[in-house]
Formats: sequence, structure tokens, C-alpha cells
Amino acid sequence: MKIVFPPGARNNLFDRNPIEIVRAYDNTALAPAVDTQRWTYTVPAGKKFQIGNAQCHQQQDGVSGVGSNRRAYIAITPSGGALTIALIAQSQFNSNGENRDLVGLQGHILLAGDMIEGRTADPTSTGIVNGVTITMQGIEFDA
Repeated sequence: MKIVFPPGARNNLFDRNPIEIVRAYDNTALAPAVDTQRWTYTVPAGKKFQIGNAQCHQQQDGVSGVGSNRRAYIAITPSGGALTIALIAQSQFNSNGENRDLVGLQGHILLAGDMIEGRTADPTSTGIVNGVTITMQGIEFDA
């Protein structure tokens, strides 16, 4: 069966030179640290990007001498715009095994020049480590 597009119609994105892009960061013993970029992806010129799946997970292992605002997150910076948190696993509780796990952003479209990044932050806790996972998968295709 031949599929015909009407004049002026565009092919589906999966027919426009698709490339799967995956970014991941996983650390089971992350020491407290300032806000840190763990991975990044910028959509190239002439391309678009559709997020298939994104996940942020953060788990506290131990009890901190000082409580803190621990977070693992995904941020998007549009071309010419400001960084915006799009998905965040965040905890302010101070108990062993405390965790947050979020999945989202399915179908979100990024344009050429837009940047998506995985980041972590645990600026004030002491005496503990965190388990952190930040992943993103999607399809880059011709604009």
C-alpha cells in the first residue's frame, strides 16, 4: 500500500532521518555538592527533538547532621531563553532511605538551539551520600 501525502504535507517525524539520543547519569554514592550539571544535549541547527521519556530519582542513604534540600532534576533552556526546571525529584526530609522518583516529559518537543540538561544539588547536608539517577531518551529528526 502506497502512502501519499497531500501537496505541502510533511512526512511524519519518524520518517525524517531520526536518530535516537540517550543521556544518563547514575551514581549510588554521590557526596553532597553544589548545583552541578551531569549531562547535556543541545538540538542542532535544522533539527527538532521529541522527548520519549525522562526520569529523575534521588535517594538519601544515612541521616545527615544538617538537613538540606537534595534534588535531581532536568532543566530546559530554550534558545535565547532562561533555564527552566522541567522535572525534579526533591526532598527536604532527613531520614535514611528517603527517596523521590519522577517520570515525565513524554512527547515534549525541543527546537534547534534548545538545551536540555540533567543536574544534581545537595548543598548543605553532611555525613551522607545520595543515590541519584537522571535519564532522558528521545528522537532527533529533521525540522
